[in-house]
Amino acid sequence: MSALASSRGREGGLRELVRSIVQRDILRSCAGKCRGWMVLVLDEQASRVLTPVLGMYDLMEERVTLVESLEKRRQPFPEMDCIYVSAAADRSVRAICADWKGRADAPYADAHVFFLSRLDDQQLAMVGATSELAARLKTLSELSLDFLALESQAFDLGAPGSFALGGAPGAPEAAAAKKLATVLATLGEGRPCVRYRAGNARARAFGDAVLGELRALDLDDATKDAATVLVLDRLDDALTPLVHEYSYQALLQDVLDVEGDCRDRVSYAKQTKGGEARDFAMLNEKDALWVEMRHEHVARVVNQLRARTSDFLDHNRGAARLHQGKGSELTLGDMANALQAMPEFQAATAALNKHMSVAHEALGKFHGAGLLELSNLEQSLATGRDEADQTVRPKDVFDEVCDELRKHAKKPSAGHALRLLACYVVARAGRPAAAERE
Repeated sequence: MSALASSRGREGGLRELVRSIVQRDILRSCAGKCRGWMVLVLDEQASRVLTPVLGMYDLMEERVTLVESLEKRRQPFPEMDCIYVSAAADRSVRAICADWKGRADAPYADAHVFFLSRLDDQQLAMVGATSELAARLKTLSELSLDFLALESQAFDLGAPGSFALGGAPGAPEAAAAKKLATVLATLGEGRPCVRYRAGNARARAFGDAVLGELRALDLDDATKDAATVLVLDRLDDALTPLVHEYSYQALLQDVLDVEGDCRDRVSYAKQTKGGEARDFAMLNEKDALWVEMRHEHVARVVNQLRARTSDFLDHNRGAARLHQGKGSELTLGDMANALQAMPEFQAATAALNKHMSVAHEALGKFHGAGLLELSNLEQSLATGRDEADQTVRPKDVFDEVCDELRKHAKKPSAGHALRLLACYVVARAGRPAAAERE
């Protein structure tokens, strides 16, 4: 999902806004109430929210000396204050209370408890009923941070199973509405305008649930211009997520091994003195080249990387000898190897070399799997026209789809072929013409 940070947000967008809230309202607020070092205890959801925006160095700067998991057994530190950050979930509330309940000796000096969203009455009563915790409770706060700030203008609710494929809206969708309300609250949009396709009861119910959650937060609605929230049902456009994209980010997601909650840890092949080895690249907001190029068409990215590398090689005498006589014939792999062969320049070229290697491997896998032909066929299915802008005959497209499915059936790219088949079914509305059935 995307979120265009309003003028009331910070310059760095949503991700920087979340970072500043965590630093100001959690870390520095607690540091002002205690003199020594602190322990930070996170449940699974809070870890997913905080990890992308704060590093260990940032935490050390705020006098946090240890980060631990709420779900695991922990050693007591009675001389240090503890900062709990967790989802407003029953299991997490019970786990926090269990740290203190029935203990003769307090596990921590004092407790500062923060929840990512609003507690219900039962959960709040659970905290109040734990007298050992209540006696040491210095902070109890409800935040509006129950989402993952993936990029400056993109977020994820972190709940892939929230929306059912059919039937009436249920508890998962209610939970997603609560999470989306925290995004809007963080952006300072307490009274947005919710829009959806007329007649879509599910979209309307979800929009009403979001507004209900925002009313429960009782936010200040003194803003002049209300934000607009578009609620789109995937049934209105089932084809778009199936078609292969050509942006740099989409290509990496399709063909490389990408890990992490924010999908930002990429595995790629790197040339070393001992031969080829696997390495990992972190592609996130700290990488200026990634931020600049991730949404660009991959062909444009390749041209930019090649131009910048050529410019660097041309302006360094020792580097120029590495490609003397080759000129523009250097491939991405040649350029990556050239940069790696110059240890005196590795600090200056580390980011460029990383992207040269990543893009080189991604393009190799893209062409090796035959995805260019397959994605061109997807475009014909989606638009009804071919590369020459001519109307395609359904029978011809059907034959091409069958040919592609046969080619990919027993290859590692079979998953991509399955997407092509799904594209065909959606494009034909699940009803092949008589000529195709024959």
